[in-house]
Order: sequence, then C-alpha cells, then structure tokens
Amino acid sequence: MITRITAIAGMVAMLLPSVVVAAVLNVPGEFSRIDDAVDAASAGDTIVVAPGTYTRRVRVRRVDNLTIDGGGAAIMQVDSDDDAFRVRESDNVTINGFIINGGERGVRAKRSSGLTVTNNEMNNVEEGVRLRECSGASVVGNTVNGTSRGRGIRIDRSDDVTVDGNAISGAAREGLRAKRANGLWITSGSFDGNRGGVRLTRVGAGSSGSQLTGVTANGNTRTGIRVKGDAGTSVSGNTANDNGRYGLRLEGSSFSLEAAQADNTASGNCSGDFRVNNQTVGGGCGDSTSTSSTSSTSMPGSSTTSMPGSSTTSMPGSSTTTMPGTSTTSMPGSSTTTMPGTSTTSMPGASTTTVIAPTTTVIAPTTTVITPTTTVIAPTTTVPAT
Repeated sequence: MITRITAIAGMVAMLLPSVVVAAVLNVPGEFSRIDDAVDAASAGDTIVVAPGTYTRRVRVRRVDNLTIDGGGAAIMQVDSDDDAFRVRESDNVTINGFIINGGERGVRAKRSSGLTVTNNEMNNVEEGVRLRECSGASVVGNTVNGTSRGRGIRIDRSDDVTVDGNAISGAAREGLRAKRANGLWITSGSFDGNRGGVRLTRVGAGSSGSQLTGVTANGNTRTGIRVKGDAGTSVSGNTANDNGRYGLRLEGSSFSLEAAQADNTASGNCSGDFRVNNQTVGGGCGDSTSTSSTSSTSMPGSSTTSMPGSSTTSMPGSSTTTMPGTSTTSMPGSSTTTMPGTSTTSMPGASTTTVIAPTTTVIAPTTTVITPTTTVIAPTTTVPAT
C-alpha cells in the first residue's frame, strides 16, 4: 500500500508544472562584477547593483526576463571603445538607474524585444542609446549630457518603440534619430542644444500609427524637428524655437502647412519656422538689420512686405508705427532708412510702396550772351577865366 502511494505521488509530481522562483543577485555582495552576475542569472532574476564604480562592460546574450538595477547610484565607467551595456537576442531585459560616464555607447541592443532602458544618466558618451532590429522597446526617463560623435538616441529598423520623457543635450548629431521604424511613439521630452533636435526618416504607421508629440527642440545648430514619414504619422503639440535652420520640417502626404502651424509652435528659426512639403513660412533670423534703441510697431490688421533685395534700416532712437489697415511694400532693390530721432506713422487706409525709381539726368544747354559795350567820350570845353 505504501509503495503504491509513493508511486502515485511520484507520478503526480512529474505531471505538475515546475515552479521557477526568481532570484535576486547582489553585486558586489555575491558577485564582484556585474557581468559575473549576468552569467549566473536565469530567466526572471533581478541583479541589484550597489553604489560604486564599475569598469567592466556588461553583455547580456540570450537571457530573457532579466532586470539589472543600478539604484540611481551605480556608476559605469568603461573603456572608450566599449559599450557599458550590450543586449543581444534577449527579450524583456530592463536596464535601470545607472550613471554611465564615457564609453562608446551607454546601451546598445540588437535583435531583442521588450527592452526597457529607464532612468539612466549618460555623460560624454560617444552615443547614448542605440536600438537596431528591436521591437517593443521602451526608452523612458533617461538623460544624455553630451555625445562625442553620435546621437543621444538612435533607432534603426525597429518597430513599436516608445520614447518618453528623455532629456538630450549636447549631442554631436541629433538628439533623437530614427530610421526605417514603424509604430514609433515619441511622447514628451527635450532635445535642446544639439546639432539637430529630432529627425525621423521613413517612419511608418505600423499597427498603431507613429506619433511625435509634446517634445521641445530648441536652440539646435540645425533643424529642430525633421520628419519624413508615411501616412499615419502624427506631429503635434511640439515646440521648436531658435534653431539654426528650420523649426519644423515635414515631408509626407499626411502633412499640411496649415495643420503643422495649428498643432505646433515655432519661432525665431533662421531658415523658416515651418517648412512643409516645400512650403516655408516664418523665421528668417539675420534677414533684417536693426540697431539698439529703435522701435517698430505693427498694429493689428496692418501688413508689411519686403521683396527680395530690399532693405530696411532703423537708426538708434527712431520709431516706426504701422496703423491698422495700412500696407507697406518694399520692392526689389529699394532701401528705406529711418534716421535718429525720427518717427514714421502710417495712418489707416494708407498704402506705401517703395519702388526702384528710374533716374534721368538732363544736361541743360548753356548760352553765353556777350553784351556790346559803348564808350562815349564827352567833349571838353575850356572857358577862359575873366
């Protein structure tokens, strides 16, 4: 009887699914190096890294459901030609809370799905985060302060990626660059003070559409936001000010100038605030000349148009006011100068046009008349004295 019960219990144990208990691996408590803990980890484990400086690169390959947590105080400082973290052919890996100083890339992933890169600070790396042939990744809440050659975040041939709440500045190229990506969701974040802000090329809708919303791209050397996408890509709620080229430059059948202006904010961009499918409006830094202490006011309903080749110069202390309903047009080659202490006001209904006036010089003939002179000599009479 006992033998039969033991046999039945053994059969039941064989039929029941095995239960895997996730482990917590401590560095340096149990493992002196992070990569040693990764080598010992199983699916579902968490590696907790204590504060300190770690100089050896970390490789995660074919390990699923792994979390590596730096707690916001663990410092990665690897060689200049090494990536701090490299993930390959692994699913659902999380890298959280590290300070990464230097190195080739902060996090580099290839052919992996469900990667999460969150709350990391990367300083003076060659490139921040790079994803290639990944799906379902999330890059959230990271900070990149300066790159020596690459982008803050780079996404290639990857689908259904979420980029949210990142702050990228000082990148040698774009703050964010995505190419051949489908279902790309970029929601909030700042991409200021880079060579370029955000650049998306050949971005498709994917299963849920692609969206760029709520980001700032200010003070970049080139264009703030540049998107070349297919139908289904939405660009709205973004701000792009004071960039060296365009504020927003959009190319694709789903974009219109009217919608771009209504849904986004741009000002002070040198080549134009908005450029949509070869239409450009606004911007133009450096196109006008002004000197301190000048004043120029355009009232509602007035308009001023400067044609190519014209110039307007306001000298110190001058003032120009354009009243409602007035119109001023400067034609090519014309020049208007307002001298110090002068004031120019255009009253309602008035129209001023400056044109290239032809100049005609007439040389008047000169006639010299010589007036004859007659000299009369009066006779002299001598009378003898008496």
